[in-house]
Amino acid sequence: MVLPLVIFCLKYQRIIIQKNRLFLYKTYVSKLRTKLDKKKSMSFSNSLIEDYWKEEKFVFNLNHSGKKELCKSCKVDFIDGNKEICLKCENHINIGSILPKLKYIEITDSSEAHIKILSNYGVKLHKDVPGESENFIYNINDSKIYPKLSNKFKFIANNVPMDNHKTISFDELGKKSIGTDKLAYLKADVDNLGSIFSLGFNKDVEGKMINKNNISRTTTLSRMLDIFFTGRISEIIKKKYENCYVVYSGGDDLFIIGPWSEIIDFSIYMEEEFRSFVGNNANITISAGISMANVSTPVSKVADYVEGELEESKGRIVKGEEYGKNHVTIFNRTMKWQDFKKAIDDGKKLTKWIKEGLMTHGDLWRLKEYDELFQDFYINGNVQGLKYKPFLAYHIGKKKKSNKDVREVVNWQESLFDMANPSLINLGVAMEYAVMASKGR
Repeated sequence: MVLPLVIFCLKYQRIIIQKNRLFLYKTYVSKLRTKLDKKKSMSFSNSLIEDYWKEEKFVFNLNHSGKKELCKSCKVDFIDGNKEICLKCENHINIGSILPKLKYIEITDSSEAHIKILSNYGVKLHKDVPGESENFIYNINDSKIYPKLSNKFKFIANNVPMDNHKTISFDELGKKSIGTDKLAYLKADVDNLGSIFSLGFNKDVEGKMINKNNISRTTTLSRMLDIFFTGRISEIIKKKYENCYVVYSGGDDLFIIGPWSEIIDFSIYMEEEFRSFVGNNANITISAGISMANVSTPVSKVADYVEGELEESKGRIVKGEEYGKNHVTIFNRTMKWQDFKKAIDDGKKLTKWIKEGLMTHGDLWRLKEYDELFQDFYINGNVQGLKYKPFLAYHIGKKKKSNKDVREVVNWQESLFDMANPSLINLGVAMEYAVMASKGR
């Protein structure tokens, strides 16, 4: 009787310890989240001394360099001598030239570092294998272990479009688009990530939900998501979309710039890969925003705009759905991923017909008018929008009468009479794609 009692006590003690660990873990995570939220709301706390401002943080020293000209790049620091940019921006350019070819990161003291992290430490960037070193070294996108180095590997999505070992400019990048020379900016991130971490490990045991969340499960999920956005995204771009410029990709989000047509194709492939990566789990989805811009438009300006497009994808509830998110916003239209894919397929079809002479740009602008009418009915309930049907019927009949109709084109146009057809609901996206893709340079 003693042995079973001892075993029972040991098992009970282990259960209590596990529950206490889980409770402590949840408590500290909650406290950490509260502290981070508080820190975010106190952006200028480091510029305060008790109740007074540190004036030197807000006052420029106009005698800093003997000139009053600001750096033409950052518009913050002053320049020295005849230079056009400040020392900080020069350092950023130097680092930026290394990053696309980066192979190793060495943790070293600040005197040798390209980037300082703490007062005494920093990271040194290497294009080639470092010599023997006692410092800790990360291999970038390479799992090879070197016996004489203390190293481990890490995925980093650092893809930059290159031509003859030189970075391609935005002007050249725009010319790699189909049709018009424009760039597209893509921002995407995982939906409801906080809920996934807090509720995603719940398990139904005999009708009772039990939270199985612990440190190992949380870190594993976080690590796997990071592997997708660093390792997998990097491989996809290298193999299929080499003209895409990765601003950042890691954790649970990404920001990528590239030729507008290539970014659209990449976004569709990326969503399909992510769905496969999470085992087609309907509760783990991704949303995205895509914005078009001229090659000369400042990146910061478009970045703010595409952030708004991403928020639209997450916040808007598309008609016919109960919940938002798992959407993409482009050309001021928010839609489900499968409808986006259908609209792009239609856009490519329209582009093909225009190039073959089966449709004209005038036909495209008529489609734009039909889309505006139908959207007025579909979104606002204005029955006047149903005028698109007789207009479309007249247009089709006119083509037939002049023997300029093609059965493939007519069949597609006649499908637009069906008001539940996704091709009609997102006709504006297909039309915008075709206009950009068929436009001459």
